[in-house]
Amino acid sequence: MGTVWAKTFRLEVVDDRTPPTATRQHYERQRRMRRVIEGGPQNLDFSDIA
Repeated sequence: MGTVWAKTFRLEVVDDRTPPTATRQHYERQRRMRRVIEGGPQNLDFSDIA
């Protein structure tokens, strides 16, 4: 469990005709498009720039 702090927040009940803002397919497509760096960040001090 976690905690959410929000100053202005509203939830609304909608019917099945309202499309979701993001689907699982959306997130999977974004992940495939994103370049993933294996092993985490490298050369953060830019010392290897030629």
